[in-house]
Amino acid sequence: GNPPPYLSSPPPAPAPASRPELDPPTAPDARGLARKVLRTLATPHFDGLLNGVGSTSESDTPFSLVTATQLRSLCTAAVRLLEPEDMVLTGLQPPVKVFGALHGQLLDLLSHFRWQQPPTEENGDILYTTYVFLGDYADRGAFGLEVLTLLLSLKVAHPHRVALLRGHHESRHLNYHLGLKAECERRLGSVEGLKVYEHLNRVFEHMSLAAIIGGQILALGPGALPPSLSRLEQLRRYRKPLSLPHSSQPRPAQPLDRLNEQVLLELFTPGPLLPRELAAAREVTKEQMRLFCSQHRLAMVVRSRQVPVRGFAFECGGRLVTVNSCVDYCDLPGGNDAAILCITKEEGSQNLQVRPKVLTARVARVYQVVGRGLGS
Repeated sequence: GNPPPYLSSPPPAPAPASRPELDPPTAPDARGLARKVLRTLATPHFDGLLNGVGSTSESDTPFSLVTATQLRSLCTAAVRLLEPEDMVLTGLQPPVKVFGALHGQLLDLLSHFRWQQPPTEENGDILYTTYVFLGDYADRGAFGLEVLTLLLSLKVAHPHRVALLRGHHESRHLNYHLGLKAECERRLGSVEGLKVYEHLNRVFEHMSLAAIIGGQILALGPGALPPSLSRLEQLRRYRKPLSLPHSSQPRPAQPLDRLNEQVLLELFTPGPLLPRELAAAREVTKEQMRLFCSQHRLAMVVRSRQVPVRGFAFECGGRLVTVNSCVDYCDLPGGNDAAILCITKEEGSQNLQVRPKVLTARVARVYQVVGRGLGS
């Protein structure tokens, strides 16, 4: 099974030996490549995507959806699209689908697409629905490369319909230790794998931190509201590419720099794992959530990172919604269902409706069997 959730902060990841270079203009046509990848979603059994995918255990299957060079070119195209986007995306209008953590569990992502329409132009809803992904794309599960290739292809093919937010694991301090780096090297070879790993982290450094849906719902990539975050303006100030701090590294001398770093540490480090001197190991209270929503005229905040048993949870009087989109995360005892959120506007009013769509472990397992059959 998957490794258990970590109980202490992994050490800082070493800095990259060199920054990945932009691919030359003669690189493969990224948009054409993205559309080719997305055509696999339009086939009855996701032909070409599930080859070799059937087991939930660690996969030694070589990665074959695209070549390493093609994946790097998708990364470069995605960076060019992500770089000019604001750190807090605005103007996203319903209908919107929100996906929580996926953790490389490709079959769960495909099952959501199967049951709630795929993001395709024919027989799908990508032309009139906005897709918001809250991050945690890889680590833990065995097929992070497929999940990332699909999502990067979605962004490149439909840049205005897809929001890729930066989650907790889109930090090299985590993904260096918890699965993505090892998956890249295992499935692409050590040389090509390391190049792809650096390109993917360059994409992560250009992802936005949050998005406002319908002017009323804040989708927050990394997790819960940090106690040190009083105004969204604080998130808007960060510049891309954004390198994340580690709690063991020396703190900046200037007070404003310290506050900016504190917010990032609280966003990307689970509260209980922060050193005591940072004094922020608590979740925001129900009252703080009410004040934050009131100040920003928000109805609710949507986040991932936590793992509700039913796949979703409404807390803080309905102002905080948690959604997790992968089934049986880390094979924890008792397991968990997975969900996505479908956000629509009520006819004739400004009210937004938030409907969780749940995928049970039983349904997802059907697709494991289908995947095994296709790969044989």
